[in-house]
Amino acid sequence: MPLCRSAIRSVATPSQAGCSTSSPYQSGANPDLKPETAKSYTLGLAWEPSSSFLATVDLWQIKRVNEIGTYDLDKVLSDPGRYAGDPAVAITRADLTAADKAAGAVAGEITNIKMLLTNVAVTQIRGVDLKLTGRINMGDYGTLQPTLNVSHMQSFKNAPSPTDDLIEYAGTRGTPSVQANLGLAWKKAAYALSADTVFVSKMASVADRTPPCMVW
Repeated sequence: MPLCRSAIRSVATPSQAGCSTSSPYQSGANPDLKPETAKSYTLGLAWEPSSSFLATVDLWQIKRVNEIGTYDLDKVLSDPGRYAGDPAVAITRADLTAADKAAGAVAGEITNIKMLLTNVAVTQIRGVDLKLTGRINMGDYGTLQPTLNVSHMQSFKNAPSPTDDLIEYAGTRGTPSVQANLGLAWKKAAYALSADTVFVSKMASVADRTPPCMVW
């Protein structure tokens, strides 16, 4: 797949003291791209004391590596030396002019940005699922089947690159720690009726669980 030039991308660079500019942006395939891989582990337990009740518990963990994406452009611009020589990213700049220096710039204006798909992230998720299912025989009035499903995400960690530390997201905005569904179904012959209610735990307003920086 060849490189393709997309719409002009708006960026803010450290060399421009926070001012915004627009630069041509290229994206495309990367010949050095590796396939994503994952390992998952599950330990389950089922208890069925009678035909009218079943309980299951599953402990699970999933780790994905070499997740495909693009680098964070802000990080590339703020630390270009870290990505020097990486074929998945290239920032082309014009020469630093006298006017740039007078404005306090330390690098020339960006003239082109190339960001290819590459293996950027690692994700590790761990949790436990509980399911309770009942069956109540009401004779001529049919059967009732109450169900309860609870999923507790103990940890949802992601690293924006293979060399970065894992960041905890469980319980933060968009990643609830607990989700549950309580349902009740009734059935008799060809007739059926069901109702469900869903619970989602509170989420912190922060984006992740990174400890705040300490100022001394």
